[in-house]
Amino acid sequence: MMLKALSFAIRINVPYDSGATIVLCQSRGRAKWEPAEIRSLKLLVQGVRSISIPGRSKQAIQRKIKALGLKKDRRYELWTDQEIASLRSGVCIIGRSKASALNKKRKLGLYKRAPRFRWSKHNIEILRQAHAAGNSAKAIHHKQILPIQYSISSIQKKLCRLGLARNLPKYKKFNSVTKDIFVKFITDNWVGRLPDELAQMWNRCNASYPVTARRVIMYLTKLGVKVACYEMGRIRKLRQYENQIRTSGEYNPTDVNDKIRWNRAELMACRLANNQDIWSGLQMASSINIEED
Repeated sequence: MMLKALSFAIRINVPYDSGATIVLCQSRGRAKWEPAEIRSLKLLVQGVRSISIPGRSKQAIQRKIKALGLKKDRRYELWTDQEIASLRSGVCIIGRSKASALNKKRKLGLYKRAPRFRWSKHNIEILRQAHAAGNSAKAIHHKQILPIQYSISSIQKKLCRLGLARNLPKYKKFNSVTKDIFVKFITDNWVGRLPDELAQMWNRCNASYPVTARRVIMYLTKLGVKVACYEMGRIRKLRQYENQIRTSGEYNPTDVNDKIRWNRAELMACRLANNQDIWSGLQMASSINIEED
């Protein structure tokens, strides 16, 4: 006991012989679980919410339940007809979390979020006047020029939609004509190219409607073209290797072309071995139907 008190005094930088009163308090720490506590855990798992275990934190209770295997992971279990009937009638379902039950209610159409508020003409006019007076979105919110339900983010977005924002977004929304042209461009040029390469090709000829690689990926997904990430990595690695060959200076122009062709042939052979289309990298079994939306 003397050694424990001495080590505790050293940790708090208090001399042991200074006359200070040192109180040693022992936390529960990793105390052994008693049989009565284990019984309470089993009742908690069965859905008895009135049970409490003094001295045990929520994290400790969850770890112990997992260690004892009292509650199995049901995230990937299908809902039974009886559980769905209980959910519709509002009965508590044992073994399903609150978040899981709420998510299932949304899918069944039993739970609907309150509709978002809409901008009235009166509030839009107030916003125009406040912006004309030199108030920023943050100032409009903090001065409560508009009702408190209008956040800084909603005010900023409304200013952008009204064309009043100081820094307008760089990327415009497509009109119907430009959208059709972009869809045709993606359909004709996506094979063997990365999304960022397609974005650069489009931006060189269509500076008024620039796009990012993310928008290209979004339209490829709409068209049903889903190239795997590892396949994009192969193409990117091939591009880097080809640039190294061109800039190394070790080969004459004929050898450079032969080396590049050989590396592309290796990529195609690898795709063929994996039952992929040699040009696009897509699985042969998947039927890709590219249509304009």
